[in-house]
Amino acid sequence: MPVWGFIGNIGTGKTMLMTCFGFLMHMENANIFSNYTLKGIKYDNLTSFEKLKESIDRKQNTCILADELWLSADGRKSQSIENQVFSTAIMQSRKWGEIGNEPYILYSTQDFIQCEKRIRHVTSRVFQSKIIRDVETNYPIALDVYYTDDVSDYNMVFPRKNNILMPLVWGANYIPDMYDTTQIVEKMETGGTEKRELIFKKYEGWHGSKARLKAVLIMDEGIPKTDAGILADYIIS
Repeated sequence: MPVWGFIGNIGTGKTMLMTCFGFLMHMENANIFSNYTLKGIKYDNLTSFEKLKESIDRKQNTCILADELWLSADGRKSQSIENQVFSTAIMQSRKWGEIGNEPYILYSTQDFIQCEKRIRHVTSRVFQSKIIRDVETNYPIALDVYYTDDVSDYNMVFPRKNNILMPLVWGANYIPDMYDTTQIVEKMETGGTEKRELIFKKYEGWHGSKARLKAVLIMDEGIPKTDAGILADYIIS
């Protein structure tokens, strides 16, 4: 299950690099889902990871681009229902596609530890980039990219050997023109967050089995089956 993080300060090209990979996967006929505006390719708006599960074609390659993921899965709110929804969805994403055809989840954040801890723990590769600009026009012409598969919260090192130069002009396409660089990304939907919080407080300290709690949430609270499983996991964890 490829989950890749793109980190860096504002203006270092992390979203630009993530977009590069998205367009490369589009060229490989992957379905693209994005929570920011892309130009020149067909893609679906990513507004909710819960709704996303219903939209994915399990037999088709899929690439999910989540810019500023920390907005929806903030590492400072680890006990929130909102974080539970997003982190659980990402951790179960392997099941969204057939074996060998799991979706790629690409996300960006300024600092690695800004995102929910459980998402960091399933991140398999992290990229860091630096924009190289034309000395005369100041236009971005390439990205100096470093990546590491040795992913941990505090000991992340980007070795020189994992350095690649990624030109931003591919044929007639100029990557910085392929997405809206000025767009303010909004927090994604969770759906029913207030109700979830009330139910969590009501059943906090549940002493029965997880299966029984799930059944109670479905029958007595009218929670959809998938959501009931996520909520039961959170209450008992």
